[in-house]
Amino acid sequence: MIKKILILMAVLSCISLINAGDVDIYGNLGLASWWMRSSKMHVGTIDTNSNGELIIEKDSLPLNTTLMKPCGILGFKFKGDRFGGCVEMRAQMNLYDSRLSGSPTYMPYYKKNNFFMLIEKFYGEWYLNDYFTVLFGQDYAPTNFFPSNQGYDGGRGLHNVGCLYTGAYPMFQIAVHSENKLIEGKFSIVKVDTSVIEYFNELSHAVHYHCETDLPKFEGSFAVNLDKEVFGLNVKVAGGIQRYKTVAFKKQILAKDARIPILSYVAGSDLSVRVGPVTLSWDVFYGQNIGVYGVKVGYEYGWWRLDDYMRPYYPVHLQVEDENFVVVDTTLDNSRAFETAVILNVTPLEWLSLELGGGLINGKHENKDWDKNWKNVYAAYFQPEIRVFDQLKFTPEGGIYVYGPYRGFVYWGMNTIIGF
Repeated sequence: MIKKILILMAVLSCISLINAGDVDIYGNLGLASWWMRSSKMHVGTIDTNSNGELIIEKDSLPLNTTLMKPCGILGFKFKGDRFGGCVEMRAQMNLYDSRLSGSPTYMPYYKKNNFFMLIEKFYGEWYLNDYFTVLFGQDYAPTNFFPSNQGYDGGRGLHNVGCLYTGAYPMFQIAVHSENKLIEGKFSIVKVDTSVIEYFNELSHAVHYHCETDLPKFEGSFAVNLDKEVFGLNVKVAGGIQRYKTVAFKKQILAKDARIPILSYVAGSDLSVRVGPVTLSWDVFYGQNIGVYGVKVGYEYGWWRLDDYMRPYYPVHLQVEDENFVVVDTTLDNSRAFETAVILNVTPLEWLSLELGGGLINGKHENKDWDKNWKNVYAAYFQPEIRVFDQLKFTPEGGIYVYGPYRGFVYWGMNTIIGF
């Protein structure tokens, strides 16, 4: 209900501003082409022995993947004397083909094509005065850092390894800032992403299939932005907290034992210093149960699934008492994660920028069995950005991801973007 009210308010605000005629249209169209090679993929090899009997052997083979993504962004930004708003849409088509190499037959693994379109931003703004702004609708919450220009796989920006990123959600936000926005503070009431929580509940393979939210997610940030001709300093500190209850729907569990409260939070900082053509950025953040909080982690093609370890684990032990099953142990094991990233950007020429970045995830789980399986992840990339015209740019890039001992993949490719 709250989400529908926020979207309705954003629609009314945008319609009124379109009628006023104060509209800024922006966007880009492009093609991302990537080639990846993983270190190991576990497969089964079927063969026959001298007696004609089938033999199934386990083996590990490298996986080659080619990925092409036609993609684009189209946005409309409106601003009036008292009200403003924004609508931004993103479209993307995935065309990828994976093959297992290392075998004489170079067997095909899978092919998959899909297309999706989503509304990234959809909000209205009310400018109370020169110092206070109220936002309602969907936008990026305060717990998002954007220091990296990593273009791999749709512009990951090291968001899955090192940089705090929770995405855009419906929210109500109050911003307080100086007249020139040198100093800015934000407080947001954000929708809890129950789809993420229920996904993790399904992973538990136990009795928890639903979540109960009494309060929304609360987030806040404080930023200082100093931008001079030869020197720049940008500092942002952000954090958020979320609490919900996982609910067990099972006949044998008594109502008083069916709810388990789970607390998750994140806190971090984003620091960027620019001296002439050189910019150095450093991100760091720490969190508890960041998977159910909504932090985007892991790699979507399944070579490693860190999000499975970044959630709480709640074993439920039952015993029979008076013909009923009674919960005797609901010990909650939390996960905690530390992430950091460093990015160096140099612009030696007006048409050329060079960027080198790296990040890591380090975690700890209170469940000993899960803690042994935790995989620390490291990532690094390098890219030159070549701007032929103001609107046309080519960005070749190469990088590596390492997760756990002797596991990982390398990639290289290029983004071609035409902006308007």
